[in-house]
Amino acid sequence: MSRPRKPRSLKGLLKTLDALKALNESLEPQRRLVLVRAALETDFRALGLRTKRDFRYRLAEENGISGRTLERWIARYLASGKNASVLKKKKPGPQRGWKEKGVKADVETQQR
Repeated sequence: MSRPRKPRSLKGLLKTLDALKALNESLEPQRRLVLVRAALETDFRALGLRTKRDFRYRLAEENGISGRTLERWIARYLASGKNASVLKKKKPGPQRGWKEKGVKADVETQQR
């Protein structure tokens, strides 16, 4: 990967920020997978911690997420049979443009 060039104007700065945001979003699933695998495979006792939960919460804190979020990712990963695709970001709410099949809105009937 090449480093973004130093912007020379406000427009250039905005382009650079957009490029960094896109790069960050594309790397998010890999970042999550690395965190989940580290939480599952690291020997927490060798690090001097008493419980696995302590290790997971410390790992989460160091990476700027909550411990509960990391626990949710781990649960989703293990429940799927260690399928990494379940760690992708999901947008909240229904999908855009969703329409139930066979149902058509009739403006005249709704006004009565």
